[in-house]
This record gives sequence, C-alpha cells and structure tokens, in this order.
Amino acid sequence: MDIDPVTGQPATNAKPNPLISSPAEDSRGVYSPDETRLAFNSDRDGNMTIWIRDVKSGREWPVTSTSDQTGLAGDYQPSWSPDGKSITFFSYRSHQGDADIFLINLDEDGQPLTPDPTRLTQHESMDT
Repeated sequence: MDIDPVTGQPATNAKPNPLISSPAEDSRGVYSPDETRLAFNSDRDGNMTIWIRDVKSGREWPVTSTSDQTGLAGDYQPSWSPDGKSITFFSYRSHQGDADIFLINLDEDGQPLTPDPTRLTQHESMDT
C-alpha cells in the first residue's frame, strides 16, 4: 500500500478533476475571500484577460477585455480585495513594454461595474 507523503494516509490513484477545462490557456487562479469564485487569466478572446468562475455553478465570464489585436496587451495575476468587491491585476495595455496596476470593481454578482478598469499606477517601469 502506498502512503501519501503529505497526509500520511493511504494514497489513492484518483486523478484530480480540473476546476477549469478549456482549450485556451487558463492560469493563475485565485479564490475570492469567501471561496465562492475563482479569478483567473485566460486567452479565450485572443488576449490574456481576467475571468471569473462561479465555483458552485461552473459559470464563467470575462471581467476585463482588450481591443488589442496584436497580442501584445494582456491582463495578468488577478488578486481579490479582502471584501471580494474588486480585483487588482497588472496589464501591458500601454504597449510601451511596462506594466501598470489596474483595479476593476465588481457588483454583487461578480460583474464589472464599469467596462474599463481604473489605472492605479503609471510609471515608465514595470509595476507588479
């Protein structure tokens, strides 16, 4: 019998179920403070943007978007506010090789309150 080195319990051969499964590149998932939603990066629309997944229902929706068609812009590394009402992330929206930090406020259903996030930093160097 194999023993799981982390738990010390008998190991199972069960394969983990992926929480997110799509043909896109999905990464950097982080749970909301109440653990009901998962914010993550995805390139489902051609650019890396921030998406949310409702853990219970499995419904997924984008919370950021970029109109950039060059593939150079992108939104990365979502981070929830302690109250779960907003997400910060860094983005290469300026196309100048530097990343700035942005904030998107969400309604009680996890939908963006405005179509465009608020830029929190604007420097010539990378802010992450």
